[in-house]
Amino acid sequence: MNNELSYDELKKENERLRKQIHDSNNYKQSKQEIERALYRISSRFYDAIDTNKAINASLDDLGKLCGASSAYISLFSEEEKVTDTSHEWRNSLGSPKNNDTPHLPFDKLLWIMHNLRNGELIHITDTSKLPEEAKAEKEILQKQAITSLLIVPVNSEKKSRRFVIFENISKTEGCRNDDLKLIQISAQIIVNAIERKQAKEDLKRAKEKAEESDRLKSAFLANMSHEIRTPANAITGFAQMLIDRNLPEHKQKKFLNIIHSKTFHLLEIINDLIDVSKIEANQLNLKYQYFNLNDNLQELYNIYSNRIKRNGKKTIRLQFTKGCEYKNSYIYSDPSRIRQIMDNLLNNAIKFTNEGTIEFGYELQAEHTLRFYVLDTGVGIPDDQQKHIFERFRQGEDSTSRCHEGTGLGLTISKNLVELLGGEIWGGSKEGVGTVFYFTLPYETKSNIASTETQKKRSV
Repeated sequence: MNNELSYDELKKENERLRKQIHDSNNYKQSKQEIERALYRISSRFYDAIDTNKAINASLDDLGKLCGASSAYISLFSEEEKVTDTSHEWRNSLGSPKNNDTPHLPFDKLLWIMHNLRNGELIHITDTSKLPEEAKAEKEILQKQAITSLLIVPVNSEKKSRRFVIFENISKTEGCRNDDLKLIQISAQIIVNAIERKQAKEDLKRAKEKAEESDRLKSAFLANMSHEIRTPANAITGFAQMLIDRNLPEHKQKKFLNIIHSKTFHLLEIINDLIDVSKIEANQLNLKYQYFNLNDNLQELYNIYSNRIKRNGKKTIRLQFTKGCEYKNSYIYSDPSRIRQIMDNLLNNAIKFTNEGTIEFGYELQAEHTLRFYVLDTGVGIPDDQQKHIFERFRQGEDSTSRCHEGTGLGLTISKNLVELLGGEIWGGSKEGVGTVFYFTLPYETKSNIASTETQKKRSV
């Protein structure tokens, strides 16, 4: 038997060996390039001054290494199904990607997400050859002109998952698993840098917030000292005058009225402080009952009409608008807390309005929602202070020399009460024109609750 190879067979064997050597050399070269890129990326973040610059340079390294047309880092929220892209690189040598072209919609890529949730790296060398179960992916990727794709999962959590994505890759087809692992390590280094940067920024913001809170508490306590001493001094002083002097009856009556007024004001301050403490400790209880809302608010109208006259603000006109007829205004809620909310809003309106109109009332906004409002034509709130009006320890002026007395806790307490009652509160204001506050509450009547209970029994 002739064991000698023919010329053609020798030629084929020679070509096979040459290809094997060539592939081996290419693999070694590719391996070296990946290792060099990994070294550059890890060295870059060791003493980086500008983290963003280092991240962009590292994306450039990985993008060119994979022969990608673009690379970007995405954070996908599992709860909100929203993708946020923090950094992006595009290859200037390739065809530019349209700025209007969206990034990958991970909420629609179910097959890809299933694999990513298992910690698997997605390496697609040809999107046209995707399996049948990835039909949606194939359609989306081809629509975005993505022919190949590499998705590297890093720092995956249940609520949010971070990915480094490389689109239209041309140099990873022959990559082995250990090569892709090195790329994943490089991507992890980049993401770690992003998260360290984010942690530093969060820490800085938390520090600034704590310092601001401390400053506000100090200003608040200084103001509380002033607010408590003022009525207390008046009570003590006028009481002493009543004891020490034999005064005419009309002066005695005047002094007693002042003592009564200041005692009531001091009681309001103490009640506000107690309520804030209860809210902080989550111990504020609600007492639900059926009551007539129109009667409740009518009492407020009568009280504040008299108060406006006593305060000498006769140029202010108070208006009350009812949103339901008397028979339909029986609701199931906490009457004292609703009254307290309206008290706080009306007090503010009277305090900051010298003339014009103060209007309050409610309306049936939806089948099960009431919208309350308090509108005034007062001094208004400056634009730079409006975003802080519901915050604790915030006041229009953090000084004891303010023109208007008060603890500054009314809106904070009102916001917490509204939320406890199942509603929301907001406001709008224009300096020199006036202010309006709205809040919503569930509209629960006897008939509504009876109907709900009946439906529950039927469903059971």
